Amino acid sequence: MNSRLTYIKHIGIKVYTRPNGYKNNKVYNLYQCSCGNKKVLFKGSVESKAQNSTWSCGCIKKETLKKINETGRNIHRTHAGHPAHNKGKIGVTVEGVTKYVSYDDLVDLYTSKE
Repeated sequence: MNSRLTYIKHIGIKVYTRPNGYKNNKVYNLYQCSCGNKKVLFKGSVESKAQNSTWSCGCIKKETLKKINETGRNIHRTHAGHPAHNKGKIGVTVEGVTKYVSYDDLVDLYTSKE
């Protein structure tokens, strides 16, 4: 999946100090998403090639959930205060059978078929 974010400008560096005294610098930049939204994000999460890196301002998630809901599937998450029996996964009910899948699996399922 390609990133929808375009670098605009450098915003600043925030210094975090850990309890052991080690200092960690985090660089923040302003990015514009292809949908038009602008967002300040941690540079490392945008430029990372890891699976959990940032690809958009949040519009990919919204589009994916909209597409899932249009298919008539029932999507639900655990409610705050309840034990996470599904370990952070999303319950998808199809024809009365509920399966728990990760958000990344849902994105792959609905974006790879286009």
